[in-house]
Amino acid sequence: MIQDTIPGISLDKADAQILKGKKGDDLIVAVLDTSTDIEHPELRSRIWLNLEEITNNGKDDDKNGYIDDINGWNFVGFHNGKSSEYLNYEYTRILREYDSVFLSQDSLKNRHIKTLHYQEYLRAQNKYNDRNVYAVRHKKVSEFLLKYFDKAQLKLTELYASASSNPPLVELENLYKKEELNGELKSIYYAMYLIKRHSFTKASLQNRYQNSSARFDIMLNKEYNDRAMIGDKPNDITDKKYGNNIVNANLGLLYHGTRVSGIIARISNSIEIMPLSISAIGDEHDKDIALAIRYAADNGAKIINMSSSKEFSLHQDWVQDAIRYAEQKDVLFITSAGNDGNDLDLPENFNYPNDTDIEDAEIVSNFIKVGASGYELNENIKRSNSNYGKREVDLFAPGTDIYTTSTNDVGYEMASGTSFATPIVSGIAALVRSYYPNLTAPEVKQILMDSGVEYDIMVKAPTEEDPERMLPFNQLSKSGKIVNAYNALLMAEKVSKAKKRKKK
Repeated sequence: MIQDTIPGISLDKADAQILKGKKGDDLIVAVLDTSTDIEHPELRSRIWLNLEEITNNGKDDDKNGYIDDINGWNFVGFHNGKSSEYLNYEYTRILREYDSVFLSQDSLKNRHIKTLHYQEYLRAQNKYNDRNVYAVRHKKVSEFLLKYFDKAQLKLTELYASASSNPPLVELENLYKKEELNGELKSIYYAMYLIKRHSFTKASLQNRYQNSSARFDIMLNKEYNDRAMIGDKPNDITDKKYGNNIVNANLGLLYHGTRVSGIIARISNSIEIMPLSISAIGDEHDKDIALAIRYAADNGAKIINMSSSKEFSLHQDWVQDAIRYAEQKDVLFITSAGNDGNDLDLPENFNYPNDTDIEDAEIVSNFIKVGASGYELNENIKRSNSNYGKREVDLFAPGTDIYTTSTNDVGYEMASGTSFATPIVSGIAALVRSYYPNLTAPEVKQILMDSGVEYDIMVKAPTEEDPERMLPFNQLSKSGKIVNAYNALLMAEKVSKAKKRKKK
């Protein structure tokens, strides 16, 4: 069998040549994400259990501030046991917070235009307006496809004997582009093409339409307060008595956390997953992120995986304080670079959370930001929509067609993006810490950075000024590498032994 012919992580090789016959320490990985299917057959036995808490007795037995947190905590849950499905975008919150300040006559007289807050407000306003345009288009397309879905399926059956057949896309494209076509038939052919191109089902289109409606009703609605049902004081980080213990709410809509957890759990049998729900559809609140990080650090997690990022942050100081707290507790924080195809080193491409201060200096040693790679050793080695940055992104991991657990009927599916590259890094970090527990979080980070596999293949890295820009892959991140489990474990063993010798 030929090995190592694609840029993977060499996990099978590590299992066969390094870990065979060995047993690692149990280790907790906190997953800050959407709800997680804790009853999934592959995850059920891998979910963290808070042994200091008595199940559903309505008391905070372990005195950690969270009642009946048996498996974790839902920071977007309501006191009545229900949970958020949708949240505002962060730029919607910024406009709600500052419209009254910056749109007033007093504001103009005081020349707030020179302040950083005002510049951020303008940036949020531009993003909000752009998203509104996108939302209108997205909803119209969703309505169109739902309207013609059944007729498109019938036409596919008529032309190809089965609606489930897979004619070449170019053939379907040529059908709807015929000049003599007009009226409803043209619409049916166009719907047929789009449905096949994006593998839409009736259920996925209904989901898409629901989401597109929610963009207007909730995510982009400045009048909608997404904290009203949660019942906390959103601008008070000391107000912690909110949320609930139901970490598997709304799984029909919120599947992301289950996908992420499955990837981490599959890397090692020694890993326990601590589900911490901070996300729904929309943007996370900085308060929830910060408190979830502290919860994870206080309750035994050694790795925190947060497979999400956002372009704006109202309280980035809260999040960075929490990451510093995790650093003091020797916890490694790993997050995703995002899927906009942007160079995060450019000032216009802000991305949170990050580990830098206002002067762009690193503030912690326990932070890793992950980009997504593909599986081809060519110009596609960087996944096309992965963000990157020599300064802002630490390393890459495979993030294309990752087979993992899901909440669909089958229970498994392929997933792509930096969200699913990140848990690969978290899983490998957990593997290293499980087998070499004397290594600190900063040491594990450095091992992952140094032991990856480097490629100098030229890839597309377009900017507005230079849409044809090409860069070597090893210039797209701080390490210039793709994480590799086999190499990381080899290096971890050397570093671990050296520490033990030095201690003697």
